[in-house]
Amino acid sequence: MWTIGQRVFGRKGGEQHLYTGTIRHIDGDRLYVIFDDGDDALLEATRLTKLEVRPGDRVHARLPMDREFTPAKVLDWDDSKVHVQWDNAEENWTSWGMIRVEPESKPGRQQHAASWAAGDRVFACWHDLNWYPAVVLD
Repeated sequence: MWTIGQRVFGRKGGEQHLYTGTIRHIDGDRLYVIFDDGDDALLEATRLTKLEVRPGDRVHARLPMDREFTPAKVLDWDDSKVHVQWDNAEENWTSWGMIRVEPESKPGRQQHAASWAAGDRVFACWHDLNWYPAVVLD
């Protein structure tokens, strides 16, 4: 069961990686997540996993001044940052927003196709967590 304020890894949009974020609102099996990199999304629960890392876990990480995420392993962490070692043996602390992971392949797990079509009238949860009437564009 998910709770508001819970830290998670989530898959946003068509991204193949999972990013760190925090659940801010729950609407049935959909959860509004604010990601640590500033993005946000209303996601099905199947697109989330608990934020859990262990020393030695493989991630893709970068420092704020870098452009590319590169493979690294987790050495340590706290509530706001992660200590990683890149494959070139360089070590540094970086924020959770600078971490992404490749999802584990889970046999039998399928993505649910969206049931919305262009022109459908819906209620959408906005950044302020209020619901507004809207129309699906595409």
